[in-house]
Amino acid sequence: MKSRISDLFFQATARRHISLKAIARIGGCSAISVERLKSGETKKLDVELVYRVARTLPDADAFIQEVMPGLSGTRTSPELASIDSKLEEIRQFVASSGVTTRTEPFRPVWCLDDGTCVHVVDGFAQTARRVAGIPTGDRGDATDFVCRGFGWIAVGERDGFGQLIFDREHVDPRACTKALAVMELMPYERVRIDICGEEPVLEAIGDARRILERRIRASRPTPRDWVDLEVPVNQADERLRRVLATRFADDPLGHMVRMLREGESSLFSVRSGEAYCYHIGSKFNAPTQSETGMRVLDRTNHVQYSAMIDRHIVKASRAAKPTVSRIGVDFGFRRTLYERLALPFRLDGREFVLTTSKILQDSAPSALN
Repeated sequence: MKSRISDLFFQATARRHISLKAIARIGGCSAISVERLKSGETKKLDVELVYRVARTLPDADAFIQEVMPGLSGTRTSPELASIDSKLEEIRQFVASSGVTTRTEPFRPVWCLDDGTCVHVVDGFAQTARRVAGIPTGDRGDATDFVCRGFGWIAVGERDGFGQLIFDREHVDPRACTKALAVMELMPYERVRIDICGEEPVLEAIGDARRILERRIRASRPTPRDWVDLEVPVNQADERLRRVLATRFADDPLGHMVRMLREGESSLFSVRSGEAYCYHIGSKFNAPTQSETGMRVLDRTNHVQYSAMIDRHIVKASRAAKPTVSRIGVDFGFRRTLYERLALPFRLDGREFVLTTSKILQDSAPSALN
């Protein structure tokens, strides 16, 4: 898409006083991605982003016309009741507005853990064997081996869609960065995500990019002066042990309602191996208080803390038993040390984690002490 349309998009959002952070939140992407789009580093404006922003506006049709003035003039209702039927028209308009027609097919590559890539000429497995030096007599899954062992990412095509193959837990952030650059050349709107150990899913290319961006944020290390320890449950703070004594597992829903009402608990779910934050206790005065209703790794503030929280919630869910973590963090304006009890449970076939905490030390007054 011509950068001119991207400019029109940001001009239209600026006229409505919509910040870059708000655009990212509405679009379900990172503020970094939005900033890259505005600066011109990312050339292609995702039609779905225009659509999602428009749906939040009372003058949706006017917004669409400002961003893509060549679109047909048929007006829609303020609620965009008919916008779904227009998506194909929008896509065709986008396609005719400056997308460079590729003269050669997209070439599959392996993105390596050193930030480079290797073109695949004889299949992912064979190329992985050759580059990694795996003996030809070894009958193991070479693709799975290099994804788990080295953190590589395979970027290619399958059944008319783009394809990404990687291991969620072990993928290297440098490989993710390289894969994001390679995906800019992808001529596909949808991408098959093959994550080792999980069922394949088909995602819009924008969502596929966000998956890799979240893995980059998840790799952020915990600062050395922070505290990140798992504490035996029987050695946890007395308040947390009292919660365990209520036999949470016998009635998780009832306990959850009561604990959330008291304002000293937070609620997460785990989706596709990532933590999703529903609620943060009102008494915590946490700097991430407003960042609910989203994946923890989609937070663009306090990224190191968010990476830590995501690891803890996912780990508790996988263990399927209560865990206690002792956490010490420095937000710059506030230092705090606390213990957090994580209570995993299942409800209607979905995985949830309810947490409650006890502040041990805090540079700011806390209602929990």
